[in-house]
Amino acid sequence: MSMSKSINPGAFNRGAVDRWAAGNGLPTLGKKSVKPKRILFHGNSIPVGYNAAYPTGNAGAWANSPISAMKRALIGAGYQVQDEFFEGTMGYTTAASFASFDTRLTIGAGWDFNGIIAANYGVLRNSTTQNSCTFTPTTPVDSATLIFRSHALVGLAQATLGAITKTLDIPATYGFYRIDFAPSDGVVLGNNALQWNRRASGGTVDLAAVYCWNSRLPSFQLLNASASGARAQHIANAQDAGRSLYFPELVLSAGDEAWWMTVANDWRANALPPMNDFRGYAEAWVQRRLDNGIIPRIIVDPRTALTGGTATVTDMDAYTATLQEVAAAKGAKYYEMKDRWGEYADAAAAGLMVGGTDYFHPNWYGAQDMGQFLAQIALSA
Repeated sequence: MSMSKSINPGAFNRGAVDRWAAGNGLPTLGKKSVKPKRILFHGNSIPVGYNAAYPTGNAGAWANSPISAMKRALIGAGYQVQDEFFEGTMGYTTAASFASFDTRLTIGAGWDFNGIIAANYGVLRNSTTQNSCTFTPTTPVDSATLIFRSHALVGLAQATLGAITKTLDIPATYGFYRIDFAPSDGVVLGNNALQWNRRASGGTVDLAAVYCWNSRLPSFQLLNASASGARAQHIANAQDAGRSLYFPELVLSAGDEAWWMTVANDWRANALPPMNDFRGYAEAWVQRRLDNGIIPRIIVDPRTALTGGTATVTDMDAYTATLQEVAAAKGAKYYEMKDRWGEYADAAAAGLMVGGTDYFHPNWYGAQDMGQFLAQIALSA
C-alpha cells in the first residue's frame, strides 16, 4: 500500500496544499478556497437595487440588485451564501413601497416609515396597533437579531422566531436595543419566519434592522445596509452617531468586513460637499472600522453621465482621488467600477446603464455584472 507524499506538514497553508496536490499527481480545482465572511455594504441606491428599469420594475427589485447578483455568483463558485437582512427602509418613504421592493416583508397595519434624516433614512414605526410584521427568509435559519431604536420614547416590543417568543421593554433612553434568537433559546433550524409587533399599550416601537441566519452553516453573510440617496456624511454618521444609518458594529464583529459603496451622490454638481469635509467623512468611516477590528474596503460607483449638470469629469476624478488617498493612508483595499466599465459613455455603449434621464444607475445587465465584480472582490485576500 503506497502512502501519499507529505509536503510541508503542519499548519494549513494554501501554497503547501497546492504543492502537496502536485506532488501526488492530483489536478488543481482551478480556484483557491476562501473562508466565508460576513460583509456589510454601506452604499447608495446602486447596491440597494433601486431601479424601475429592472424586468419587474421596482417591485421585487431587491432580488435583482448587485448584492443579489453577487450572491448568485458566489453560489455558482461553490460557496454557501445568505443575505437575510434589511436595515431601515433602504431609502423608501412608505412601508408599502418598501414591502413591494423586498418581497420577503409583509408589513401589518399601523407600521409605516418614520424619517430620521430627511427622506433618506428611516425606521418602521408603530405607535397605535398590535399588528405584526413578518420577514420570511428564503433559506433555513435558526438565529435572528432585531434592532430597535429609542429616542426618548418608551416602547414595548415582541418578536417570534419559530416557536420561541421574546419581549423587549424599550426605555426612553436614547440608543439601540435588541432581541436575539439562537438555538440555545430552543429555536429549531428550519424555514422559520420572523415576526414582530408592538405589545398592548406599547408606546412607540421603532424597528431599525433585522438579520436572520443559519448558525450551523459556514457561509458568506451579505448584509445590505445601503439606502437610496446615501452620501458620505450619512454613512460616516457625521450628523449624529445615534441616527438611522447604524454603525456596522451593531451587527459586525472583529474579522468581518464593511464596504463603503457611495460617492455618486457626492460628486453631483448640485451636492458637492467641501473636499476637506468629504475626506474627513471617509477617514472617520475607515478608522472606526479599523478600531473595531473590522476590515474596510472602498468600492467606487460607476461613473455618472455628464448631461444636465449632474457631474463633471473633474469632480468625479477629484472625489475619487480623495477616496483612493484615504484608502492608501489607512491600508484599506480600494476598487473602482471605472476600471471595469470605463467612463459612463463606455458603460452605456456596452448596454450596462439605464440611460435616458437616469444618469447613474446600472440596468439589470449592469447589476448582474457588478455582482460578478463584487464576488471577485469577496474572494480576494
